Amino acid sequence: MIHAAADPWLNLYYFTLGASLAVITWRTGGIETAVVIHAVNNTLWFLFLIAQHGDFFAGADRSAGSSSAIMLVPSALAVTVAAVVWFATRRNGPAVTPKTV
Repeated sequence: MIHAAADPWLNLYYFTLGASLAVITWRTGGIETAVVIHAVNNTLWFLFLIAQHGDFFAGADRSAGSSSAIMLVPSALAVTVAAVVWFATRRNGPAVTPKTV
């Protein structure tokens, strides 16, 4: 709910990123990789905002119409990263906790 927006393109991006990070967490058996990817994502967005001379304290505009189909690019990137992780773990399957005796 913290990322909820009135703009459908932003909501699509947030959903895609969240689902991709969930798949990555499942396939790797831990949350660490997903946390690093989320941190890199946020850092890149902040660097983009700095390059655009944006105002950190003005708040992000999440109103309807504030975004466009350009959000399909980072969405596709998130799906691609999840697919790479899935491909890399295809032989071993998802990491599981070993059974204790």
